[in-house]
Amino acid sequence: MAADSEPESEVFEITDFTTASEWERFISKVEEVLNDWKLIGNTLGKPLEKGIFTSGTWEEKADEISFADFKFSVTHHYLVQESTDKEGKDEVLEGKCLYKF
Repeated sequence: MAADSEPESEVFEITDFTTASEWERFISKVEEVLNDWKLIGNTLGKPLEKGIFTSGTWEEKADEISFADFKFSVTHHYLVQESTDKEGKDEVLEGKCLYKF
């Protein structure tokens, strides 16, 4: 019964998930762009063929992010790879990519 008579100590903790500073908003925007482009947790595709980097089709996506008084252009360059799924339909996959900030 001694445990019942001791006062319980409660720990009150607040976790702040807001992005308050300009730096935090910048990092949040970078993460948002990478998530929109589905680059976070991206798995590797099929192995590349020899010479595909020079003969393949490259595409790019770009977005603009501001920090302080500076604008940054974030560009995702990726190699388009054709893949045939189980039903015989061609599906365009985004392959290996290069990043430029």
